[in-house]
Amino acid sequence: MADMNEYIATETIKAEEKISRYRPGGFHPIALGNSFKQGRYTVVHKLGYGGFSTVWVAYDDILHQWVALKIMTAAITETSRELRWYDALGAWRPDSLYSKYIVRLLDHFIIEGPNGAHLALAFELMGPNLRSIVKTEYHNRAEVDPTTILKMTEHVLKALEFIHQSGFAHGDISTKNMAFKAEYLSKMTKEKLFEVLGAPSVGNVARVDGQPLADGIPHYLVGSATWDGWVSECDEDFRLLDFGECFVLGREPEIITQPGGLMPPETVLTEGYDYRVDLWRVGIVIYSFVFGGLPFYCIGDRDNLVIQMIEFIGDLPQEWKPSFDHLRIDFKRQPLLEGDLRVDRGLEYKFKHQIHEAELQPLLPVIQGLMKFRPSERISAQQALEMMKSR
Repeated sequence: MADMNEYIATETIKAEEKISRYRPGGFHPIALGNSFKQGRYTVVHKLGYGGFSTVWVAYDDILHQWVALKIMTAAITETSRELRWYDALGAWRPDSLYSKYIVRLLDHFIIEGPNGAHLALAFELMGPNLRSIVKTEYHNRAEVDPTTILKMTEHVLKALEFIHQSGFAHGDISTKNMAFKAEYLSKMTKEKLFEVLGAPSVGNVARVDGQPLADGIPHYLVGSATWDGWVSECDEDFRLLDFGECFVLGREPEIITQPGGLMPPETVLTEGYDYRVDLWRVGIVIYSFVFGGLPFYCIGDRDNLVIQMIEFIGDLPQEWKPSFDHLRIDFKRQPLLEGDLRVDRGLEYKFKHQIHEAELQPLLPVIQGLMKFRPSERISAQQALEMMKSR
């Protein structure tokens, strides 16, 4: 496995995907100008990367438009649930009105390379993910548009209702997996597109000892798009992305990716979970729309995460308290006392003292309904939509 200390640490090398991921079973090495599927797709830029894929902007020479090309690691290609979800989606609910809130898969194929066989998924090109918009708490609420927040909330709930009605769970609901559709991007000239994305930049990959690179390691890494010229198009439709963690209702995988502060309480304090992890996670998303940032932060200290949840919602269910006590012991903490809790972190307190837009007040009971400790007490996405309609 490649060691970062073996390579000259340029700014691009430090900022982008780890070189160690370019190994058998890992990422496929991509260079600008590479073409795939008998020349149909030509890569011109990189959108970004994740734990199991890199994502590129490519020109589709048959549809004559720009697309997002997601290239999976060779290891995940063998077990990927994403393509199976889209296959089932086409068979189950192709006529649903809510399906327009799911990013469209245009094509898929296999790329053979030095690190293995990689599934490539061609999607419609979207704008930047919403995490870039709501990553931190809003410092100037004068710039917050309640109409946009309500529209985004409605769209993500409709997307989630569609997924659940189709018999699936998304498994990884978060603002990084959401974006506005930006249809005008797909037909731009390359020069205009680069004005929006920022021009591609590269950082050469070179070993410290001067030895040649191993097979399967790219000669350079491409910097992710900066979206310097992006102007938010809030009138565009909304899309939910990335179905790599999706699962069939009632057939939950043994392991599900739940990063840090996004972990639902049942994945911390109990031994089971189901599709209703999506409801907790969509509650966090709506919170981010309203306030910016996240309600919880966690870097491994799960006992502190539970304390933040208690401050946010209220007391734990009685049957979960022994698990929390054991968690406190595992982290060598003292017993939690009532005076240890901060009232200013409560959801109702935050709405009362920070949210002065009357249009957003109906989202308080929506978030409260979605973010119940017991999954059985959480409202469905459809019930949340009905609550919004009755506001």
